[in-house]
Amino acid sequence: MLGHVLRPEDLLTRTTYSSAQPAAELSRWVERYWSVEWRFADGEEFRSVTLDDPSTNLTHERGGIHRKGISGPGVWFTGPGTAGRFDAYLTGEGSVVGVKFRPAGHHPFMTGPAEITANSTYPAARFFDLADDLATLPHNAENAAPLLDRWLLDRSPEDSAELAHLRAMLADLEAHPLDPLEMLAERAGCSLRTMQRQFRRLIGVSPKRIRMRARVFAAAAEIDCGWNRTMGELAMELGWFDQAHFVRDFRAVTGSTPAAYAGRRPGPPPGSR
Repeated sequence: MLGHVLRPEDLLTRTTYSSAQPAAELSRWVERYWSVEWRFADGEEFRSVTLDDPSTNLTHERGGIHRKGISGPGVWFTGPGTAGRFDAYLTGEGSVVGVKFRPAGHHPFMTGPAEITANSTYPAARFFDLADDLATLPHNAENAAPLLDRWLLDRSPEDSAELAHLRAMLADLEAHPLDPLEMLAERAGCSLRTMQRQFRRLIGVSPKRIRMRARVFAAAAEIDCGWNRTMGELAMELGWFDQAHFVRDFRAVTGSTPAAYAGRRPGPPPGSR
């Protein structure tokens, strides 16, 4: 959660969050299962803020939840985020239980090839056979995990050669986040243009944006854990060449400067480590 949710201490104290790991056979495509449950007084509203993410999510949502484009219960598929932040407003009583796919990890489970638009949410039945079966899931991720494992494995997922190639490039990008993209493409045996096309078609996000977002996530996580040195030192540690670029990128993703985000509270959330 650290580096992915703004003000995680608020979410952890106002809602019940849980997560579970998928079956080992699914781990190359699925990062985790997750759930949020809440119960608020009449008229109370809580805003949950998630940083944009190249991953996609398949969710069953019930009760008082509203976000851009949709409102209320349903089984939904949400594409990658590139708008900086993703706000969801929670009221009354409700829950969300979801599958967080790894970048491009949704493809082996879909009915057929599909291009997903960033920052968009769709009825899951548009892309997944029997998606409405997920409407009967338990509201807690740990309880839902065996059913989600079975539902996903029933789709007999397999990688295409292109998806396997993309996964290798993602692993290289994660292992060498400061290397020029041209160098990553050369190691992958393709041109930079080919690499960019594959990322945009299969993930919906460019490799440059993924790299920048990963560094902002790391910066936010360090701040949430109580970073007590200067913002300039944090920028240098995470690969920014100057503080101005760090501030610009951080603001583009989170909506605030690193200093403003760090000044919102005195210390890390309980259990953050």
